[in-house]
Amino acid sequence: MGQGIPGITEKELLEHWPTDLNGRIVWMEKGELHTGRIKCFCRRREETKNWRRICYQDYEMAIDQKMTGVLTASGTMKACEKENVPYAVSCGIGGLREGEDISVCHDLQALRDSNVTLIATAPKDMFKLDYTIETAYKVGINILGCNSMMTDGYLFFTDPVEISLFLNKTLPCKGLDGGRRLFLNGIPRERRIKDRKIYEQASRRAEDKEKKGEMFHPAFNQELERQTEGRSSKIQLDSLISNIQWLENMLRQ
Repeated sequence: MGQGIPGITEKELLEHWPTDLNGRIVWMEKGELHTGRIKCFCRRREETKNWRRICYQDYEMAIDQKMTGVLTASGTMKACEKENVPYAVSCGIGGLREGEDISVCHDLQALRDSNVTLIATAPKDMFKLDYTIETAYKVGINILGCNSMMTDGYLFFTDPVEISLFLNKTLPCKGLDGGRRLFLNGIPRERRIKDRKIYEQASRRAEDKEKKGEMFHPAFNQELERQTEGRSSKIQLDSLISNIQWLENMLRQ
């Protein structure tokens, strides 16, 4: 919501956001956790520039240093811990490249250590999906598909990786909370970006900017946004909304 959808304006967010969603958005201002509905968040998003990214491991430091910023998936999990909320919702999450250890991924560390369940879309495309899933299982993270027994990429396609299908449709609480659980609700195949060259070009541009001291993920998202003429942001926003709706539907049953 802070940096992953650079092409979506506050006006578009307000127009597109379903009015019946109950989930609250979390962010930090001057070291204090704030929660609010979309209208409140959009007002702060419009007024605040250069938001910091705050993750699970940086959360306490962000409070001490009175930072203002958006929370990553893992940062949202930490906020949920503090507020005694058992579920967090995100969209694309971190992962691993071949050979990397879990120590380089804040989101996987949070999933291993937190008692908060995360509902997300998939690890982002720059990570090696099968290696990420395999490593997550090895450290005790239980990965479940909301509507599928496989995960096959985020915005782009990759080779499918088998996961467990969540079948407990009539018991919304049992099996959902308890931590060390990641639910994946993939983007429908017809909505994915099919031209792999777009990914390769965006990745190269982001790597060049990373060498100059900029952050990879915002640079990647901005280049992807440019090459898809805004479509990548719209896909991600719809996926986030879908993840919130899935959880709220489960909790209503």
